[in-house]
Amino acid sequence: MQGDPYLWLVIGGLLSIFVSGRWMIAAAGWLAPLFLLHYAHAALFWPALFGLWLAVALAIGIANWRVIPVPVFIYPLVVLFLSASVVLPYFADRLLAPSLPGFFATLVFPLAWTALEYLGARSNPFGTWGSLAYTQAGNRPLLQLASVAGLWGIVFVLTWFASVANWFWEGGFNSETAGTGLAIFSIILAAVLIAGRMRLNHAPSAAHGVRVATVGWPEGILDVERILRAFSPELPAEEQAALRAAFSRIHEHFIAKTADAARAGAQLVAWPEANIMVYRADEPALLTRLQALAREQDIYLLAGIAVLDVSTGLSFENRAMLFDPAGGIAARYIKTTAVPGFEVKFGVRGDGRLPMVETPHGRVTTAICYDLDFPWLIRQAGQGRADLLLAPASDWREIGELHHVSAVFRAVETGVTLVRATRWGWSSVVDACGRELALLDHFTASERILIAEVPVAGRRTLYARIGDAWAWLCVAGFVGITVWATMSAV
Repeated sequence: MQGDPYLWLVIGGLLSIFVSGRWMIAAAGWLAPLFLLHYAHAALFWPALFGLWLAVALAIGIANWRVIPVPVFIYPLVVLFLSASVVLPYFADRLLAPSLPGFFATLVFPLAWTALEYLGARSNPFGTWGSLAYTQAGNRPLLQLASVAGLWGIVFVLTWFASVANWFWEGGFNSETAGTGLAIFSIILAAVLIAGRMRLNHAPSAAHGVRVATVGWPEGILDVERILRAFSPELPAEEQAALRAAFSRIHEHFIAKTADAARAGAQLVAWPEANIMVYRADEPALLTRLQALAREQDIYLLAGIAVLDVSTGLSFENRAMLFDPAGGIAARYIKTTAVPGFEVKFGVRGDGRLPMVETPHGRVTTAICYDLDFPWLIRQAGQGRADLLLAPASDWREIGELHHVSAVFRAVETGVTLVRATRWGWSSVVDACGRELALLDHFTASERILIAEVPVAGRRTLYARIGDAWAWLCVAGFVGITVWATMSAV
């Protein structure tokens, strides 16, 4: 029954292609760790080490090509570093589990994976990109666990399954010796799924709803290359004038489409990240016009604005600005987390505080695109008892689905309805249980307006109160079980 260990390496490596990056399959999130863990136990130590590293590196490299935003010449080094961090839990289990009695040995792998993934997410500039939990966005009952323990509860469940299944496998599928352990895991997993189903079935009814709209980016006016030219040193005056003219055409598109959305009944309209670009000298006139637009259409308008400053060196403020129906500026937020590369070099960083605005449509907050990859930042939405999270975003084709999926988790963790307006990606409206109420893919849709009726009823979550307590418990648990295994081996 054990078979050739390299067969399990190949199967696990192939499944790992569908665990992170542009192709994510829920079943792969359960099975890839199982086959790779079985290989790690069956092969000799050094072949297992290098075999796992190679298989995981190939899988990450294939799945994340044009997904991880780093220069091509740096990409292989990033892949090797990320794969090394993924391999570590397998060898923690290989070294420690044999020294622990019976079912307790199955805790090493999930504690190690959860602890290392969490500490890695807190210490690297990519946040939670590539989390194993993201494979389960479509598993709605399991997804609800994020409202209690965040991503880390789901990561623990997936990797504990792999460890328990491998323990049973290595024992020759003998239920007499593994029966109690299997029963314990099965009962806990069933309880998690039943509780998740109950949360889905008993969502509180909204006191009222609001019609929201997102307006998408117009093609054929300004591409990425020309946008980046705005940050070229000593840009010729005629090229700067041409950029101003292109900015103006984009402004006209969004103003016209917003009027269309308002006529269709939208009470709140959101635009993508940095879709309105303006030089600092032209900013006052633009803000006056957007205030007038919100007032004339009697709407709340959330505009993604990039204010370019060329007077004291090249930089820009990546803002989300909320205009109220009276024409006032209700909120002004500057993006907190910069994407490695261009944004780190040129972007002005915000103070990290999400605004909270009371409106007739509920309590509204906002964050921008990459901010949503850092759950400890977005947790403020739940702490502030927000009902709606408006998130202007900007992606590219290869990450459209991936970035949408990670944003879904933020809605569940914080108990908010998420309205995500995206340039070059997926615009969506998602409720507090992670259910998609509306979805528009920039690359396949002929229309640039997404309209949805949204229930206004924020849900209070345990995760909003306790944050990453489960992750820290796993860190402590891994330290404790390492000490136990080490002392037992002496």
